[in-house]
Amino acid sequence: MGRCPIRFHSAAVLAFDVSGWWHLVPQKNEMLKGHIMQDIKSILVAVDLSEGSEKVAEVAAGFAKAFASKLYFLHVVRDIPLILGDPDIPDERDAAAQEVRNENLELQALRDKVTPPGVEAIALQIRGHASEKILSETVKLNIDLLVIGANQDLVRHVLAGDVVKETLRHAPCPVVVVPPVRLKAGVGT
Repeated sequence: MGRCPIRFHSAAVLAFDVSGWWHLVPQKNEMLKGHIMQDIKSILVAVDLSEGSEKVAEVAAGFAKAFASKLYFLHVVRDIPLILGDPDIPDERDAAAQEVRNENLELQALRDKVTPPGVEAIALQIRGHASEKILSETVKLNIDLLVIGANQDLVRHVLAGDVVKETLRHAPCPVVVVPPVRLKAGVGT
């Protein structure tokens, strides 16, 4: 069908088409709902390292390239209490530390994979409640544009709360929400 464009001042139009793809189209002096956006010098992309994270990161990387912005990749490690076990037991503590290290390596690999040449990118991993940490880092780093992904994973929603809703409600800057990855009919199992 058609495209639903989001327009940005002096850089690009982001168009999301119904097939689920984002397209950046260079433009000049465009308006967003009647308000000209300031120059976007820093972008934060929040990823949960789920299967849709690469798509979310690619959207943010496209913005970073279009605006010549610094790009921050943020992964928030959830504080999930152990239901069974004791965090003071060395094996469990070591396993949890190894999981955090593995997630950090995955975050760095994602950053390296999607960052366009010439774009400065920094990977950050922080422990805490996702929406709180996303918002605090947005303020701390003076972020001009926040990119997050919508997630349809019920377990993640129950554990982390509605991160997108809370982030949208309290964000100090424009937010782009990337819809979840959907498999096309006949693809996958």
